[in-house]
Amino acid sequence: MWRYLLTDATHESLSATRAVLGDFLAGLARATSGDAGEYCKAVMDAWLAAREESSAFDWRYYLVKYPSMRGGETGIYYGVDGRLGYSLCMLRTKRLSGYYRDPVLLEVWRASEVGDRVQDPWFRFETDPRWLRLERSGAGLRSTSEGFELRGPDDDNRRSTFIGLCSQHQTVVSAGGSIVLRIPQHDHGNGPIDSTDRVVVGAALLRALVKAGF
Repeated sequence: MWRYLLTDATHESLSATRAVLGDFLAGLARATSGDAGEYCKAVMDAWLAAREESSAFDWRYYLVKYPSMRGGETGIYYGVDGRLGYSLCMLRTKRLSGYYRDPVLLEVWRASEVGDRVQDPWFRFETDPRWLRLERSGAGLRSTSEGFELRGPDDDNRRSTFIGLCSQHQTVVSAGGSIVLRIPQHDHGNGPIDSTDRVVVGAALLRALVKAGF
């Protein structure tokens, strides 16, 4: 991963990377303990605290906050149209054709603590929608730029009950009929980003659905 990060680009395009890495190494040299692990944690904690103070939860925040989102063997991520955001592939290999995790859905599942009531979220092809599916009902959710799109149960007779439960979590039904759990967002100058931790919101909804028998 370090070879890819530091050499797979032009000298000019790596200028920002050099600056950040230089500041990091200078700080490590000044650290009183000299322990790299402790210094890394201190840097991460300070950065997370600043983001939480300003309610600025972009995709970078989630990758720093949750260790499971950094669990890919390659350290390579792929986003929609090549841009990193709230819909990510965390690759195990350098090819999208291999099995991979969606880091947001993985942490929502882990944080919900519902275990095997939800299908273990592995995915294969990037072009297919990635749904976190409940084992019993087939209902599910997927991460989008604005929050979570929800999928009703396979049994249409339970759809009204499903929508009623979801409405308690501030979901909305779009004109096209899709159910969306919108995450509060605001614009810091580079487009809208979450102002509430979507992992916490998604995990709470998942627990409620499982508790209701979905």
